[in-house]
Amino acid sequence: MNFSIIIPVYNEINYIPKILKKLFNLKIKKNIKLIIVDDSSTDGTKNWLKSDKPKKLLNNYKNKKNNFIMKIILKKKNEGKGSAIIEGLKYTKENDVILIQDADLEYNPNDIPKLLKLIENGNDVVFGNRFHFNNHYHYKIFAIANYIISSFTSIIFFYKISDTAACYKIFKRRILKNLITLKEKDFMFDFEFTSKVLKKKKYLRISETNISYKGRTFDEGKKISWKDGFRALYTILKVRIFY
Repeated sequence: MNFSIIIPVYNEINYIPKILKKLFNLKIKKNIKLIIVDDSSTDGTKNWLKSDKPKKLLNNYKNKKNNFIMKIILKKKNEGKGSAIIEGLKYTKENDVILIQDADLEYNPNDIPKLLKLIENGNDVVFGNRFHFNNHYHYKIFAIANYIISSFTSIIFFYKISDTAACYKIFKRRILKNLITLKEKDFMFDFEFTSKVLKKKKYLRISETNISYKGRTFDEGKKISWKDGFRALYTILKVRIFY
């Protein structure tokens, strides 16, 4: 089983070196392919990725018997997070296990072994769940909105899902070939993916597990807005009715 981690990146010059260091420090006895997709950043992230710095960073950790390989993709046009993930998927193989890792450090890579273990135990898809007492939201309104959206999703798909908006998800690549097509190019990707998995739930073994979360402020680079909540409801409903 090959393991690929797709990292969609847009204007994360302050975070991309940090997230790579955390990933390189993981102790996972697998060949891990990091697929970094820059969505046409304008803050220096693209130039950093084009330089020899990522390679030097990787080589430093290879001295610790690291088992990572790295693929960097630089998109010419900014289209959104979903487009970056869809582009990254082109560089994976059918028998891969894939994890989506945001570059902003809101999600802790130390949770990856736990997520991967659930896949190894037979699950096809595993969702992270941020709704537990140890996590920190800067904006409570986002937590409330996510709870409402997750409850709505659970009701219309007849399946309990705790955190529809969680960006941490891990899945077997083959489910995309046989069951699911992905089209959303921006933040709606996460809601589309979750909804389409739930729509096909009778064919899949699905699980979720608690994950760490430390939300950013807008000053720190948080990009999602309250308007996205309404768009999320529309995306979920669209999948339920038409997919």
